[in-house]
Amino acid sequence: MFSYTSGTTGDPKGVKMTHGMFVGCVSSVAKSVAFNNPGGPLGRSDTYISYLPAAHVFEALLFSISLTYGMRCVYFGGNILKLVPEDLPLLKPTFFPSVPRLFNKIYANI
Repeated sequence: MFSYTSGTTGDPKGVKMTHGMFVGCVSSVAKSVAFNNPGGPLGRSDTYISYLPAAHVFEALLFSISLTYGMRCVYFGGNILKLVPEDLPLLKPTFFPSVPRLFNKIYANI
């Protein structure tokens, strides 16, 4: 897979993402979750909410994790402003890794 960067820190470019990279990331996340999650490892009873663009490398990783562990993948309604007040309570994700910007917004509203 090629992920095309926006060029935030330089010229835009295509970055090759390998199968091995995804497998390594999935394995690392699974180990971290199993170690830090009192509910145990990820599995079929877990749900993650997809709200990032499918081409975003972090979203591709999260989708790979859901496929690997049989998790449900649910999709937000399309309006990022309604993600926290409407989509999260409705879809009830049990696994919610995110980007710092969104966590900061959630924290600011608590």
